[in-house]
Amino acid sequence: MSDIPLDLAKLARVKAALLAYFEEQPTGVSFVELERAAGADAGGDYLVANKACNDANVCWWAGASLEFSTAVVQLFAERLIDVHPCEKLIYLIDGRMPVMPIARRPSATRPYRELHWLPVAFSKHVAAR
Repeated sequence: MSDIPLDLAKLARVKAALLAYFEEQPTGVSFVELERAAGADAGGDYLVANKACNDANVCWWAGASLEFSTAVVQLFAERLIDVHPCEKLIYLIDGRMPVMPIARRPSATRPYRELHWLPVAFSKHVAAR
């Protein structure tokens, strides 16, 4: 964990901005779109990852603020958003993608030796009826 304290006001702003964006665009949302929605609060030096990947060398995004990274992971953990693997084409169309190899295989059996990017898209969680 980071020694930098989490700015709770910034975290609240980012979460509110992301939730508002999911009301407008409920499916197929990339990190590029989420960063635009969060504005200046999004950028930083952190990776966005999830322990569910079972590999410390697989991340969802790079260049995020601590608050942006925390907001995305919290929204996922709170089941307010869903995460789905996607094609890198979405990120090419949106104009940006991390400069690192793409994770192409499940890494649980054979972890990656270097950092890899798993392209993902988000959607607003819809509860089962």
